[in-house]
Amino acid sequence: MFYLITASIFLFAQTLIIGSANILIYPEFFIYPWLLSKRLLIFRDFLAQHGPFLYLMLVPFVNDRSLLSMKLFYVAVQTLTLILVLAILRKTTGRLGFVLGGVLFIIHNFYIADNHLWDDVIAVNFYMFIYYWLVSKPRLERRHLLIIGLLAGLVSLIKPYYASVIFPAVIVTGSLVPFISFFVVWLAVMVFYAVNHGLWIFLDQFIFYNIYYAFQLKKYQLWVSVTFLKAGVLMLTFGLAGYWFIRNKFKNNPILLFLVFSGLIFFTGFRKVDYVIYTAFFCIFIGQVAGKLTGKKLAAFLIVLFFYLFYSARQAKHIYYTINTFRVPYTERPVVGRMVGRIKRFGLEQKQVYVLGNYPELYYFLEKVPPVWHNMVWPFSSAYYRNTEQEIINDLKKKQVDLVVIPKPLDPNYKDFHRLIKFIYQQYQLIYQDNDFWLYSLKMLTKTVRDRV
Repeated sequence: MFYLITASIFLFAQTLIIGSANILIYPEFFIYPWLLSKRLLIFRDFLAQHGPFLYLMLVPFVNDRSLLSMKLFYVAVQTLTLILVLAILRKTTGRLGFVLGGVLFIIHNFYIADNHLWDDVIAVNFYMFIYYWLVSKPRLERRHLLIIGLLAGLVSLIKPYYASVIFPAVIVTGSLVPFISFFVVWLAVMVFYAVNHGLWIFLDQFIFYNIYYAFQLKKYQLWVSVTFLKAGVLMLTFGLAGYWFIRNKFKNNPILLFLVFSGLIFFTGFRKVDYVIYTAFFCIFIGQVAGKLTGKKLAAFLIVLFFYLFYSARQAKHIYYTINTFRVPYTERPVVGRMVGRIKRFGLEQKQVYVLGNYPELYYFLEKVPPVWHNMVWPFSSAYYRNTEQEIINDLKKKQVDLVVIPKPLDPNYKDFHRLIKFIYQQYQLIYQDNDFWLYSLKMLTKTVRDRV
């Protein structure tokens, strides 16, 4: 009864915190599932950085333009994660560890996940399922090992490096069986892409491009508080010290393996949203240590932990305030609604529209499939695909795109695309502008478009 009541309180508290703060859905999580619903093939028909599995999961929600159903999906996923964390703590530690691990996770997870839908928020549940099986079943049967490989294969189709979750399972069980179902998943995907004339672009975009991208992150801004990072390292150090004294109590518990493999992300840079999986195992580990220590060692550990909890709660409170005060979800930005309403006045029934700028939500609300493969441009994407600018020009020429929207001010990611801008000026004519955007029409269609206004 204790565990049931405590878990219910935790679930209510997390739902209240998440639900009362702005939930951010990055545009890729509604535009790419929407394109998949149009029977386009990811990578072959449009550029995307991450894999197809998560986008396929989100397809059922794409027709809800309010994104409410997708936000409810996010809350449900976070609820599942907390349930799995608590189930693991229930299995691997005592009441004190259950409470402290649960509280730490709710605080940490909110701060790290930043209340927005992201790949790691989904992927962490696959890691939790695998870890739970390993600590709850004394001996895994062949079918269990195959399911672990299947889960690892599926989650690796979100981000390639998630495939690393299979290694702790293989090390713990001493069996290579999980690799069978893992490779079956990947073989099926590659055969599918080969049959649909997209195998090379799948490998290039999903594997090689992501490897390149992973090592570019170090060049960019540190997205997590340095003080928070240092405090976490200090808490982990005390946790490892406590673990050393009671290491015999962690027999058949591969928590350190999962900490190491989920912590590999640290080698790519410091974006806090990428720490969701590591954070879950960190909180579980701290809860397990707290639940197994006794006497003076426990007292010393609790003093450090309570200071850390207090500090983490203050950080989470600050993020909560920031989210609700300054963050405006992409689809709720007033400029987006104004642009959509004005562009629709130009009669878009049979027309193709290109948006020169990273405003994929315009395609979504205008219900127009991007006419170019490079639907968004980032410094690392144009550095990897060095012909990005020319490929956009070629797509515009080939498809005789009717309208070009250029949001104001010009997106800095496109500021060096001088040839593209020159091409638009030469082949298109300005037919409308206001404080939000310029609208250009293909010259041969200019008079027809003007007549529709």
